[in-house]
Amino acid sequence: MRNRQRSILRACVKPKRYLYTAVRNQALKHLAHEAVVRRSHAMVKRGGRVPGAGEGPIGADDEVEAHELAAAFEDAAVRLPARCREAYTLYREEG
Repeated sequence: MRNRQRSILRACVKPKRYLYTAVRNQALKHLAHEAVVRRSHAMVKRGGRVPGAGEGPIGADDEVEAHELAAAFEDAAVRLPARCREAYTLYREEG
């Protein structure tokens, strides 16, 4: 990555302009990230949930539904051709 950046800098006719733009873009990305962090902290302070921070405990109905869904997936996987079933199983179990 650094070699690529160096070659870009060497090929650049106006390196000062390139560096200014690169630093400005990094600063804008950092400020945008900081805004997201501040919003997340504000949500937590208000007692709200932060997206992606997980759910509460699973209810009994949710657990039953999850088992039924897993059984339906298993039944459907059994009916797949062997190679498709293998690919699906590897995807589900290995990611």
